[in-house]
Order: sequence, then structure tokens, then C-alpha cells
Amino acid sequence: MEWSPSSAVDEPPREGSPSRTLESSAMKITVNTDVCIGAAMCTGLSPQVFTLDEEGIVSLRETNPPEELRARIEQAVGFCPVAAIKIQD
Repeated sequence: MEWSPSSAVDEPPREGSPSRTLESSAMKITVNTDVCIGAAMCTGLSPQVFTLDEEGIVSLRETNPPEELRARIEQAVGFCPVAAIKIQD
């Protein structure tokens, strides 16, 4: 059988090979750069996700961060003085 992405899904795991579960984050982060004042609370709380651009406005390093960062991102959302950050599930 010739390999294709669809055949890989249908194939059972090979004997002796470890199984893996791949999950993608359902969390999506958006920022409103029009209201951002550059307070940088988000960059301090979650530097893996947020950075400031050359004008001091928030920018995203990661739009779909891993779930293990959720607590820190939620803190960043809560501490943003102008509510420029949103989490979409």
C-alpha cells in the first residue's frame, strides 16, 4: 500500500511501537492593538506568548499556545488595564 495521510490514520499502530496522542490547543489568543497602551503586564506574566513590538504595543509570539499556559494567559487577560487581550475557546 502506498503511504498517504489518510492511510496513516487508518493504519493500526505497529506492534512494539509506542502510541502517541497528538492534541492541538483549542485556545486562541487575540489582542486589540488599537487599545493596547503598552503596560506590559502580559509580557511579564506570559513571555512565551506575549512580547512588545518596537512601538511598545503588545504582539503575539504564539496565537494558539499550549493548554499548560492557560492559567498565566488568563492572568494576563485579567491584569490588562484596557482589556486588549481575549481568549477564544
